[in-house]
Amino acid sequence: MSTTQVELPRYRCHKIVSAAKITELRGNGLQNAPDVVLGEIGAIAWLDEAWHAKHRPEVGGYYVVYSDGYLSYSPAKAFEEGYTREPANYQERVRRELAERTGELDRLSAFIGGPNAACLTTLQHQLMGEQQRVMRDLVDVLARRIAAFQD
Repeated sequence: MSTTQVELPRYRCHKIVSAAKITELRGNGLQNAPDVVLGEIGAIAWLDEAWHAKHRPEVGGYYVVYSDGYLSYSPAKAFEEGYTREPANYQERVRRELAERTGELDRLSAFIGGPNAACLTTLQHQLMGEQQRVMRDLVDVLARRIAAFQD
């Protein structure tokens, strides 16, 4: 059976990696292993010829280090579509969480108020209303936490 004949299950990436964009491949006297310049963080990765032959890095792509220490490369498009940068501190994390929860609440509210909600049972509609109230409370708490950062 060909995979073009069936729909394959979909997967979401959940890995956390360390990475930096490659801004330059700088000659260093080694023809097949130039320095990998990570300009956004002011660093250089010196990698051997075997790594370069396997990954074939390009400027704009990402030098990636997995939690087990494995060194890899990802083209920019694949990396940027699959990963979101982790916040540097807890305040950034709270701001990001507020944005994410607000988006979820907006989508839920739009569904509840839209024509597709007519297909819900009474119980499901009640439960979604309860979910909406709890989500509003969470958004409110996160907004108050952010306001308290000023103190």
